[in-house]
Amino acid sequence: MRVMFPAISVFLAVLILTGCLEGIGSGYNDLTEGITKMVIENSKECYESS
Repeated sequence: MRVMFPAISVFLAVLILTGCLEGIGSGYNDLTEGITKMVIENSKECYESS
């Protein structure tokens, strides 16, 4: 388990240096946006059916 943390730190450092983190960040925002929309739609359906 402890061996994982340095590896993750190095991996993140490489991502930041290569600028890949920006791409992942925007992808993460799209993902959370999609999940939020899905949750809202499901909530509406539950509310309407009750």
